[in-house]
Amino acid sequence: QRDGAFIAELLASLPVHEGQTWWIHHGQKDMRYNPTDPRCNWTAHLVVAVEKETFAVKPIDDHRISIGSGGNASCVGNGSLEWLPLPGGGLAAKDLLKEARQTLRCIEWEKLTPEVLHGTVCGPEAADISKLFDLSRSLEADETIDFFLS
Repeated sequence: QRDGAFIAELLASLPVHEGQTWWIHHGQKDMRYNPTDPRCNWTAHLVVAVEKETFAVKPIDDHRISIGSGGNASCVGNGSLEWLPLPGGGLAAKDLLKEARQTLRCIEWEKLTPEVLHGTVCGPEAADISKLFDLSRSLEADETIDFFLS
């Protein structure tokens, strides 16, 4: 747990700057791409503005990507802006762990279905999991997680 919180804290401390490529997870298993290609589950965006607590990104059209020196990307077009919170919120590792423990949820074994366990939760053949969060509940104070599935 401490290692994960340390890595999260480290990643949250990375600066966000204009011109940077920012990947957003869509999880749709886009079969136009090889499963090992990040674009199968992620969309590249360009950071176009950075403010005190948020930053704006714009989708990068695969056919109009220009990678400059330092790995910065630029794009052409009028893609819609998406505003995101700056990562981390300044939480230290111990605070990240505390928040994670307070918001940890579980799904009772009886509520797990073959669709959920088989992972058919996204893509064209996905099961209807629109109420997946409703299957979960907060952990009681004395409970621990038996298994973690991702």
